[in-house]
Amino acid sequence: MNKEYGTNFIFFTFGNKNDLVYQENYDYIKVIPIFENLNESKNKLINFFKIILKSSSIVRNSKLKFDIIQTNQLYGSWIALLLKFRFKKPLYIRTGYDLFIFSKKDKKSFIKRFLFYILTFISLNICDIYSVSSQSDYQFLRKHYKFPKEKIVVRSNWVIVKEQKLNKQNSANEILSVGRIEKQKDYEYLIKKLNNSKYKLNIVGTGSLEKDLKKISSENITFHGVMNFKELNNTYKRYKIYISSTNYEGNPKSILEAMGNGCVVVGPDIENITEIIENNKNGIIYNKLNDDLIEILDNLVDDPKKLEMLSNNAKNYIIENNSLEKNVINVFDDYKLISG
Repeated sequence: MNKEYGTNFIFFTFGNKNDLVYQENYDYIKVIPIFENLNESKNKLINFFKIILKSSSIVRNSKLKFDIIQTNQLYGSWIALLLKFRFKKPLYIRTGYDLFIFSKKDKKSFIKRFLFYILTFISLNICDIYSVSSQSDYQFLRKHYKFPKEKIVVRSNWVIVKEQKLNKQNSANEILSVGRIEKQKDYEYLIKKLNNSKYKLNIVGTGSLEKDLKKISSENITFHGVMNFKELNNTYKRYKIYISSTNYEGNPKSILEAMGNGCVVVGPDIENITEIIENNKNGIIYNKLNDDLIEILDNLVDDPKKLEMLSNNAKNYIIENNSLEKNVINVFDDYKLISG
């Protein structure tokens, strides 16, 4: 965005002076770490009130000029809301998933769900643009909240896609899955379905359920832990098939990255995935209750032409809908709209 439009950025972070490293190589980035200006307490509640009370003065004392306030998640957006009132600047709220919907799916307490609902309602009415990453979230908010509907826009997650010929090194029997090893991702389902099969499942990620899932995994299931972006991106390039067993999603970045690298995604029939993947067009959709996952994989692996067609279509879909370049244009248009 800086290259295309000359946009400069000030990052107001919840870290300390260690965060200053992120501005060292970029003259268009300024970092203001909250806890370089405040004494951080071991008590989270004390820190919360310190930030609420002191955020405006920290920004004011920095003497930096800015035109727009943006927050990239709803959780913590109260800081951006306060800064909007203090500095009278337009506010752009971006969400990758709906916090209230996820709180229900995660079976959070009634109090937390209620607070997230209220936070969403307040944010929708006070912000100047509210960005969501999926049509599903867009429709949900329009249906369940009262706010000026012209404020909401759909801006899908972006991925970096390079125009290069695909060179898949691994056998189609080698399958990749990426994500936090938590209940939401339902790796237990995937492991039980693929245990002792001819398919080798490679899981990238970590989480609280990792130890328990390793205990029920057969030798064809491998856990690879966490990878940095470059390593993960190169990993996508080697696999022909990517599989997900998630129970719910926003606009899943790992699936978009896999598709952008030409992986054929086999994903469950939940709404935030079916708006990305069209069955037998740019991927495969399955039903976790009724479909035979092994049979689906067998049919896919036994048809190399279909596998290649789906791979090319997946990458072309991401280039058309989720490229970084497209996202930059859309978001800068949003900036112009609210900055006057």
